[in-house]
Amino acid sequence: MNRNEAKNSIIVERLYPHLKITKEKFPRLLVTRKITTKKDEYFGAFLPETGVRILIGMLNKIFRLRSCEIKIKGDFPQPCAMFYEKRCVAPCVAEICSGEEYAEYVETLRQFLSGDEYKFTEYLSGKINQLAENLDFEKAAKWRDILVNSQKLFADKKRNLRLDDAVDTYEVEETSENFTVYLVTTRGRKFLGGTHFVFPKNNLTAEMVLAETIRQFYQFYAPKEIRLTQDFPARKSLQNTLREKFARPVKILIVKDGLNVTTIQKLKRTKFESKFEQIGEPKPLEQIKTELRDIFNLKKKPSKIEAFDVAHISNKNFIAAGIVWENGEIKPEKTRLYAVDEQNELSAMANSVAQRFTQKPFPDLLLIDGGISQLRAAAEVLETMHIKNVVLISAVKPPNRHSEISHFLTFDERKIDFVTADQTYETLRRLRDEVHTVANEAHRRQRDNQHLYQFEKIFRGFDEVERKKILRSFDSVCKLINATEKDLINLIGTEKNQKLRQNLADIDEDKNPLTIPIVPIRFDEIGGAAEDLLPIFPR
Repeated sequence: MNRNEAKNSIIVERLYPHLKITKEKFPRLLVTRKITTKKDEYFGAFLPETGVRILIGMLNKIFRLRSCEIKIKGDFPQPCAMFYEKRCVAPCVAEICSGEEYAEYVETLRQFLSGDEYKFTEYLSGKINQLAENLDFEKAAKWRDILVNSQKLFADKKRNLRLDDAVDTYEVEETSENFTVYLVTTRGRKFLGGTHFVFPKNNLTAEMVLAETIRQFYQFYAPKEIRLTQDFPARKSLQNTLREKFARPVKILIVKDGLNVTTIQKLKRTKFESKFEQIGEPKPLEQIKTELRDIFNLKKKPSKIEAFDVAHISNKNFIAAGIVWENGEIKPEKTRLYAVDEQNELSAMANSVAQRFTQKPFPDLLLIDGGISQLRAAAEVLETMHIKNVVLISAVKPPNRHSEISHFLTFDERKIDFVTADQTYETLRRLRDEVHTVANEAHRRQRDNQHLYQFEKIFRGFDEVERKKILRSFDSVCKLINATEKDLINLIGTEKNQKLRQNLADIDEDKNPLTIPIVPIRFDEIGGAAEDLLPIFPR
């Protein structure tokens, strides 16, 4: 078998965590373990994984790229809660952040992720000096804050998550059916992370598997050194390939005197963990769909499943969420959120389900998070709307164990026990967990930031710099309302003064009631095997 045939037989999909800037008009920063498209820009890899989670949170707070899954046109009347949490610059409201300004944030993040502190500092310092020369001190201060916080990240050795100075160690294990390649990454005596890859033999050799794994794994970075417990013929050629690709030496060494104690221990741990992952081979998608059809007596194999949940506190401020699963993948762009003004959870569930089913296409299967009461509330809506081709089920929690599922209830209230560790049942549990998280996160953001939307009524039509300038001069709404015409004109000019006065008048007359926008938020790429890498935000 030649190298091209080996490459076709050996596909390395799951990598160490990478960050990517999406190729969109208003790009997002996402974390992923898979390279899904060459159109996006990838940076990494990064380890350890807890550090990656902290890094995502810090980058979001510093650079404030959007993390919503909606189309941005700049025509929103007001931003969502992420803006008030200072975790987004609000390109959804063009008056707050224009497309050109948002592109500057993206480019600044790109410069940071490239890893060259000198070039990054030079780039941002030039921007700050230019703004200062133009007497735009407000914007200069904004970019200065970004520079200062970014330099703290560069200087913090605990945040050294890049792997250019790390050492990777590989070991291949052979069975009658498979090759398993184990990888551990260390820096000195510190263990950073590990993973493994399983390949069916298919006339392959251990040398082919090892060489092709290394060739595919290092797509955007290379470690300082790669250590192997066995040699292969193409080792020096591959070493030259990596050197040319990354423009620096990358050693591939055979360990003759044995591995150090740390590496041996971590290899054993990686092998131990991998055995559990290999116990259940993944089911093909068609098998999962067939089993769902048979379990729930569907007329056909489901291609589209939707999950619904309602979040609230003490029967107030209801937020409903709906997520979509199509042919094995959750579709983030089809996530729906509904704010409903109801007096109890059941009527909120009914209201949101009714809103959903005013639009086609409908799902083959609708999963409700709840018990018999929630199931009946949704069922009554479908019956009233004469929707007959959607099968309805609910996921019921066991007592005091809200993260689990004890059983499902069907439309005719038949009970189906949940089978733990079965991938077909786990597919539905993952959907339930996802929609529950989306609903609760949206509800939390709305609840925590509701008071800030009162300011939005006052500052509609003002960008972020203008808002800060006004708030610094009048540190309360009362003082702002009582400000003289002269003081405001001197501060923001005649035109903006008129705009502010009109906004205040609208509040007095209760005009233009404000609805708080709720949007789905995501930091990991759907299908990127990075669901466990949710950000940890700095206090």
